[in-house]
Amino acid sequence: MLLPLPVAHGNDEPADGAASAANLKLTFKRDVLPVLQEHCLECHSATVRKSSLNLQSMQGLFRGGESGEPAVVPGKPYDSHLLELITSDQMPPEDRPRLPPAAIDKIEQWIATGAAGANEQDSAEHGLSPELLAARDVQFILQVKCYQCHGRKQQNSGLDLRSIASILAGGKSGPAVVPGHAADSLIVQRIAADQMPPRDVRYMLSIKPVSDLELATINQWINSGAIAPPPPPGIEHDDGLLLSDTDREWWSFRTPVAPPVPEVRRPHRVRNPIDSFVLAKLHERGLDFSEDAERNLLMRRLSLDLTGLPPTPDQLAQFHDDLAPDAWERLVDRMLASPACGEKAAQHWLDAAGYA
Repeated sequence: MLLPLPVAHGNDEPADGAASAANLKLTFKRDVLPVLQEHCLECHSATVRKSSLNLQSMQGLFRGGESGEPAVVPGKPYDSHLLELITSDQMPPEDRPRLPPAAIDKIEQWIATGAAGANEQDSAEHGLSPELLAARDVQFILQVKCYQCHGRKQQNSGLDLRSIASILAGGKSGPAVVPGHAADSLIVQRIAADQMPPRDVRYMLSIKPVSDLELATINQWINSGAIAPPPPPGIEHDDGLLLSDTDREWWSFRTPVAPPVPEVRRPHRVRNPIDSFVLAKLHERGLDFSEDAERNLLMRRLSLDLTGLPPTPDQLAQFHDDLAPDAWERLVDRMLASPACGEKAAQHWLDAAGYA
């Protein structure tokens, strides 16, 4: 637990122990991160984020996890969720060693003295000033809590919160932010009055209200001049809050590379490169393409697949009499453009919605 500082004596000059404790400035990177690395980061890091909690960076500590509470509240150790979990033996899990008392004291002392080191560490890692980091944090808060009503899809009351220019332009009620004056800024007033995000919107979209720490971040950003945030971090420089190593392996984040088209034993059966890939796999299993279907059967398969309906006699006759080289391609285009194709696709959405 946090050790009490010695009481000042006589002429109100602090005792030597008090002076030493006051001058001791614990920092996240030097003093706290090594403790977390030893006991906590196996489950709560940039790459493994159980309960969406990342303890590897100051941003992760301030943002918290699924509980919606910040893991650390600077200056308030007993309001800090991280310390509560550690001192109540909820973290680390039962099968892991407990944190030694000296390590707990260090974390508690660090929080009590203001959780120093956030700006220094983040600035060094990302090359950003503390002001830009604060602006990025505010942008993240607005994106999660406010863009549903004041973003790309809709701008209720004419307010768009996606850029500094639109924030300063404001909406029907005037500018949302007055740089340098948080108390006079409508966005702060609406949040403090629990009017934004509206309660019905929070309920429908499962959005948590803006926390006291988030509101304090917005206040600090406005009072410091409400500067524009930097561009979002790219995949290469992300600290793990946006993308984990596993996420980066997902196909949509990987640079497309055209694979070489395989050679096949029967190239006369190939009409496009995709056929080569399919035929190569079939040949590995001793299989081959079936013989081409006759035109009426081919059209029936296409019609049932795209529209869910068999072709009409007129459609069959039209395709049978069309001997042009691109007859099949034009038939596919006609089927895709037909209302029946859209109706068949919509049926899946209706089934999923339960016709609600």
